[in-house]
Amino acid sequence: DTLRADAASSMQSWRRLADHGAWWPAAQSTSSWTMPAVASLQTGLLVSAHGADCLPEGGCQGIQPGVPTLAELLAARGYRTAAITASPWVTRGTGMARGFHRFVDLAGVPPLRLVVAGHAAGSFPQDARVSVDEALRWLRGAGKEPFFLWVHLIGPHMPYLHSADAQLRMLTADRLRSGGVT
Repeated sequence: DTLRADAASSMQSWRRLADHGAWWPAAQSTSSWTMPAVASLQTGLLVSAHGADCLPEGGCQGIQPGVPTLAELLAARGYRTAAITASPWVTRGTGMARGFHRFVDLAGVPPLRLVVAGHAAGSFPQDARVSVDEALRWLRGAGKEPFFLWVHLIGPHMPYLHSADAQLRMLTADRLRSGGVT
C-alpha cells in the first residue's frame, strides 16, 4: 500500500531479498492504506472479514476480536514472536500486537528533540535505522527455536529525510496538499 512494485524492484535491498526468497511482480494490496492492508497480511483475510478500517459513520477500528492473527497462530505452535513497528496504524490499539511476545511501537515514541533551523539531524524513533537496530538486538537473543519477526518500516512515507535531493527532503504532506510543490 506504500511502495510501488516498479520502484521496489529497482532497489538494491529489494533485489538482494528477491535473490534469497520469493517475490510476486503482480501482487496487489487489499487496501490503499496501511491499517487494513497490514491487517490482511496478518490475518490472511480481506478487509471485509477482519474489519480493520475506517468506518463510514466516522472513526476507525482495528482487527476484530476473535479474528486470529499470524502471530497468534505461530505463538500457539511454539514460535517466539516479535514485532517492531514505526507506523501509527500498526499498534496495540489496532489489534496488531496480538500474538506477539514482544511488540515495540516506535510510532508512539516522541522524537524529543528541538530543531531551531533546517532539518533534524540524526535518527528519530521512526527512522528505519532505529527499527532495524531494535530488530537486530532481538535477533541476537532469539536463540535456536523457531521465531517470527515482523519489522514494519515507515520509510516510504514522507518526509524523505534521507534523500539526496533537497526538494524531496523538504516535501511534506502539507506542501503537497497546498500545492506548494515546485
